[in-house]
Amino acid sequence: MKKIYFLLISLLLITNCINAQVISTETFETETHNATSFTDNGQVFNMTSQTIRPCRIRGDLTGFGWNGTAVDHRFIDTDLQPGDNTLNGAFTISSAGATPFRIVSLYLYLSDLSAANPQTNGTVTITGKLGGVTQFTGTKSTGFNSSLAVANGFNFINFVNFTGSDQTTTSIDQLVFTTTGGFVAYSVDAFKWSTVPNAAPTDMALSASAINENVVVNSTVGALSTTDPNAGNTFTYTLVAGTGSTDNASFNISANNLRITNSPDYEVKNSYSIRVRTTDQGGLTYEEPFTITINNVCEVVATTSQTNVACFGGSNGSATVTPSGGAGGYTYSWSPSGGTGATATGLAAGSYTCTITDNLSCQITKNFTITQPTAIVVNANSQTNIL
Repeated sequence: MKKIYFLLISLLLITNCINAQVISTETFETETHNATSFTDNGQVFNMTSQTIRPCRIRGDLTGFGWNGTAVDHRFIDTDLQPGDNTLNGAFTISSAGATPFRIVSLYLYLSDLSAANPQTNGTVTITGKLGGVTQFTGTKSTGFNSSLAVANGFNFINFVNFTGSDQTTTSIDQLVFTTTGGFVAYSVDAFKWSTVPNAAPTDMALSASAINENVVVNSTVGALSTTDPNAGNTFTYTLVAGTGSTDNASFNISANNLRITNSPDYEVKNSYSIRVRTTDQGGLTYEEPFTITINNVCEVVATTSQTNVACFGGSNGSATVTPSGGAGGYTYSWSPSGGTGATATGLAAGSYTCTITDNLSCQITKNFTITQPTAIVVNANSQTNIL
């Protein structure tokens, strides 16, 4: 019993770790000089510049960085050159694989091309995006740090209030920086971010909930999909007991496809109730019942026979239908004439249609063409008169 309790507690702790939010600060001290990407807590981030100069990790300027509490030696930096004075900064930090993350804070150094002293004349705009869609935008144009004696000249950007509201719980996959005015050179250090904590799925859908009767065994009813707050989550689907699970035994799931195990018969059972659970990779679940409807396929068939008109211009033709299959209780409707029986009599030459309907309103039609012999033509070609 103790072993069982231990296993259950261990599983709970593992699940909590998978689903928990992790906050990390990248100070770039272990990153490679000149690299255009960095890795923190297993997540790769890429840096792309929107100017003619690249954005990269600098590791050749000892003592120029700030880790949040003390001077450090590596940081993200623009690679501006003499003659670039007219260029303002513009670069993007993106998570590899578009993995959502949350930005908490960072330190930003803003200066002219010389980078010798921090500048205060300009604006900086930082935009968070997810899937190319803007999630927040913040702009700062006053209150910049002007002293190397304070945080080594860096400005603290706190996303609790940078945009006027707390963005530390907003999921993004890109952070876009742009500057104007005297801000030509810029550096980023102490990049504090967090993973997006796993949340339970919130909804489930089935692409189709009806299937024809008589389909082959293990035919697919429809594809299951899940709505989840976490982009990129993966899901497994299972049939589970609970409200609406009455007919679970008649179905199975392959990958995300719901399948009916045996060939259904509308006349035997035309509606099924099942309950499905979706589970994300963190073990969080959502359940929903579904009703599966069986479509009635018309199973009525009929043989036919007919008697054509005996003499030209007559109306002694007839046509007969003999139905089978379906739900029985057949009714008949002949057009343009013929009555409401299985056999239509007194038919003249022409085309006729019989519509056969069973008790479940399943209909089929049978067409007839009643023919007649050609007319007899008599010609008087000679005669003999009385003498």
